[in-house]
Amino acid sequence: MEEIFSMEENNQILKLIVKECCLPLHFDEQERQFSFPFRHRLNEIWQRLRPKIRQLNSEWFLRDFNATLATVKFPLIQTEIIDTQYISNDELCNGELLELDFKERNTPEIYIKMGRGQYLNRNTGRGYTLSDYTVFKAGNILLTSEGKELGEIKAVRLHSPTDIHIALGRVFLSGYYRHTVSSSLWPIYEESLTAVHNIPKDIDCEHITKIAVEKGVGVLPLLSILEASLSVKL
Repeated sequence: MEEIFSMEENNQILKLIVKECCLPLHFDEQERQFSFPFRHRLNEIWQRLRPKIRQLNSEWFLRDFNATLATVKFPLIQTEIIDTQYISNDELCNGELLELDFKERNTPEIYIKMGRGQYLNRNTGRGYTLSDYTVFKAGNILLTSEGKELGEIKAVRLHSPTDIHIALGRVFLSGYYRHTVSSSLWPIYEESLTAVHNIPKDIDCEHITKIAVEKGVGVLPLLSILEASLSVKL
């Protein structure tokens, strides 16, 4: 499985598996999570797909199919993590994910850039506006535009999409990459926040997906924004 996503034919296999095994975006009230759930009878799907998959890559077996499903099941943790010494606010594009370690806290926090100088904390669901001159760098104190200290930065990492996110996006967010990323991603958050905290819940995941496509947002930032909305305690 080490080289499973390294060749074009294996990317085709990944897209095929996503298309045949996964369902559109869904909210599970019991698990309190958004996901692209699996269809039933995956063993039967494997039997049907096996000839086509083996044509693309003769080294593919059931164990590879199951291993791929295991990674597709949890796309939020299947990111490429890049350590960086520093990065400035204006170098980040909307929808990009920044993981920050703070000296005062044991758990890293992930921030999604939502607009010009605007960030959403995925861990807490809180939004912040930072100075345009903000630099994320170890030793720097992270300040809001109002001067509130969020903590001393200890380490900085970027989370980038992988082939898994690209495959899910091409199947379930068709055409999102043809749209310019919006200057504000807050409508996605606001739509999700309203839906998940309504009683009774009436979550139109198809509508949320449509907004994401219009905003030019892929699967990784979309799921991260939705995760943030679930973190809010009203």
